[in-house]
Amino acid sequence: MIRENRQHNAILSNKRGTRFVLFFYLFFVVPNSLAAAPLAHSPQDSTDLYFYDIKFEGASVHINANYQYTLQAFVDFLKKNPSLSVHIRGHVCCRPGKRISRRRARNVYRYLKRSGISKSRLSYAGYSNTIPLIDPERSDEDERRNRRVDFIITYPDEKE
Repeated sequence: MIRENRQHNAILSNKRGTRFVLFFYLFFVVPNSLAAAPLAHSPQDSTDLYFYDIKFEGASVHINANYQYTLQAFVDFLKKNPSLSVHIRGHVCCRPGKRISRRRARNVYRYLKRSGISKSRLSYAGYSNTIPLIDPERSDEDERRNRRVDFIITYPDEKE
């Protein structure tokens, strides 16, 4: 279960009672059920957290300068939590765009790698328009919300 309190702390607890607290104020936290896209090699003994907030303009694959602070805060968080791994998912709006979605995810992957996050902790993939936040898209704003990169953060459960 993930919940967000007024201080923008995301608190995770699993069936074993393991708790993990994230202090983010630039990311939006949503329930695990909205992050339902399967990961190719998702460890069974882990818990996933889902965040999104990196938006893209039109068919652009370049990271907007407005998101540099967000990504740097995320890098700092990952450096303080070396057991976490991240799957980066690229998305597009309305029309299929596997190549663009993959390039968006790859650019964020490269940013994290250049910032000192080990590639062994990172994976990425393009999901085209298969996991929309807004469906059907009825406005430019709906399309904008679907043009994004999001993250699934996985940390191993503590062994009993």
